[in-house]
Amino acid sequence: MREPLDNLTAVRAERSIRHQALVDATAGAIIYLRGAQIQVPRERCLHHSEECAGGCRIPLDPLPGRAALYRSRLLGSRVQGICGEWPNFIHFFPNHRRSLSLPIFVQDSNPFVTASIVHALLLIDDGGAGAVEPMLARAMRSMTIYKRGAAYGFWPPLPPGLSDYPVVGPPNLPIRLVDRAAGALISRSSNSWLAKLRSFLGSTVMDWVRLCSTSPENLPGAYTFFNVPNDADDTSVIVAAQTLYARAPREAPPSDAAALRHLILHRDVNRVNEDNRNTWKRGESGAYLTWLRDEDAPLYGDPAGGVVPLGVNNVDAVTNANCLFALAVNDMKNAPGYTDCETLLSRVVRERRWPAAGIYYPQRMMFPYCASRAYRDGGARSPVMTAAMGTLLLDLLEMQEPGELQGERVASFPDDNDQSRDLSTALGCTTLLNMGRRMAREMELTARFEECLEGCIRYLLCRRRHSMEGGRGPDPQSGTAAAGILHARQEGFCWDEGVFFSGGFGDMTHWRSKAFTTAMVLEALAKYQLGYDLHAAPFHEGPRLRIAEAKR
Repeated sequence: MREPLDNLTAVRAERSIRHQALVDATAGAIIYLRGAQIQVPRERCLHHSEECAGGCRIPLDPLPGRAALYRSRLLGSRVQGICGEWPNFIHFFPNHRRSLSLPIFVQDSNPFVTASIVHALLLIDDGGAGAVEPMLARAMRSMTIYKRGAAYGFWPPLPPGLSDYPVVGPPNLPIRLVDRAAGALISRSSNSWLAKLRSFLGSTVMDWVRLCSTSPENLPGAYTFFNVPNDADDTSVIVAAQTLYARAPREAPPSDAAALRHLILHRDVNRVNEDNRNTWKRGESGAYLTWLRDEDAPLYGDPAGGVVPLGVNNVDAVTNANCLFALAVNDMKNAPGYTDCETLLSRVVRERRWPAAGIYYPQRMMFPYCASRAYRDGGARSPVMTAAMGTLLLDLLEMQEPGELQGERVASFPDDNDQSRDLSTALGCTTLLNMGRRMAREMELTARFEECLEGCIRYLLCRRRHSMEGGRGPDPQSGTAAAGILHARQEGFCWDEGVFFSGGFGDMTHWRSKAFTTAMVLEALAKYQLGYDLHAAPFHEGPRLRIAEAKR
């Protein structure tokens, strides 16, 4: 069981950063996330409760001054959201907008963002203020709709009536428009705009578009482009979130750990086909495959089970880090493939194959973050992983860039896909906290570690932005100190969105979310205040940041 941190004074004595700035930023991030979470009015809630329990599909009303947030740039249509989730957006061809003269993004629904934000919020004890626990309850319920059979997938099932077959997909992307675009792409048209688009897609994707568009066996048609199977990544982060959520003293259903058995059934062993993006792993690895679907089954034989993109499975290093995290936190370290997964991650670090080994993760700092989370928060602390973390620590200290911002000496982590460094620095900062000062001390890197860590925290504090997402703050009449602290912040704080995910085909699709970045910053700030780098307790045994205590 987690215990609130009682001796915050001892932790603060180790820190040079002004404590009140940390408290303000932490409270502001919580207020922002509470205001940004998708909710539904009671009269439209399927659960007919005082506050929606999460999981409802609802048309989204624009927020004051933020109408564009809930509208698609495709035809300007209204969009739907799922109660309990946070807004995130698919950006199509983000690096070719000027060339294509078509800036397109649509709001998406997926459990990866939700599970990631839940992980950050589980570090917070709001002292009964009613800010965090309702958020968590809605979020946990929303992820249950992604279960398809025995495991979980990236997109929700599409409502009946859109397709004659049970399919999943992005709820706000007009599939008829996709169908027309696919038909134009495979036509013989010499239109210059189509020629550019074909060039950006590349021959591999164009062959897939042609195959799906012309095969008589593909009964769902254009829906197949998005009707992906269950996957190891989302199954892992969802189950890990369920497990950690259920370990706290609250009423919660048991974790769906049985879903992790499907990871074991889909490993990189005895395979015939290889994804050409997997050359970095050099043959059979024994690690976990991305898609939980039999590669030898007919490609279009089971629409309800989904279709593997490009018709071939693959191994993604970030996905395997999340698999390791989920298996370790559920005490499944003896599972087939676990040791192979560790070996793969260690080799990615040793040979510096990241971020390229993360097919679906162009964000440079996502691999270090997820690998260190498996090591520290999951408890995957074998000698192999410990050695890998040491190598990774040295690489991060070499990679960080010192600077000055608002008169403060700061440090940040660059990323090739973003002008903003908010997300990459938050992920890098948490990675350092997960590794801890003991590791830095043993490597005689203490001074560099401390300078980089505190520089990153200063950078994140300087980069916070005011947001008007604080309208649903907790009632100060609840009588708790935390409620007063949170209510005092009429505005939330947020940080610039960054790329955290892609469709795996270059820069065809990028996922961005201001809420995701803000949660990653919240995790870094909370772990810093908790002295996460000063002790070795795993996530579920360590302290939570009690906001009421932090005020003192």
